[in-house]
Amino acid sequence: MNISCGNCGIEFCLPDAMYHARKLDGQSFYCPNGHVVAYSPSANEKRIAELEGQIRNRDRRLERLRGEWEELYAQREELISALKECPGGCGWRSRKQVPRDAVAMGRGLERVRVDVAEHLMTAHGARTEPTRALEAGS
Repeated sequence: MNISCGNCGIEFCLPDAMYHARKLDGQSFYCPNGHVVAYSPSANEKRIAELEGQIRNRDRRLERLRGEWEELYAQREELISALKECPGGCGWRSRKQVPRDAVAMGRGLERVRVDVAEHLMTAHGARTEPTRALEAGS
């Protein structure tokens, strides 16, 4: 690649690979007379590079948050499934539905809790009032 020095005007050859590398990295090199030559990016090119970096950072952050959200959603589904199972281990499962939106989920979980409690009372003879295993004075 033939280029000329901006200080002394001498024309000299630069290998294409070196020319393109210096255009990309902005590092300086020297003309045959010893003058420093550098291709520094313009203000617009710097701003574009900065904005592209911000976009890359945002995309990485979004991907990380998406992965965390999916993991939390899977954990929530596992917990709901576990809450619907009989704690007595008989294999019974509540058929009550639990809405997935946060506002209605509480009411759905309460319906499941009542359903499991009714199952425990009818199928396993559970009492409605908890009993103490130890006396207060022991």
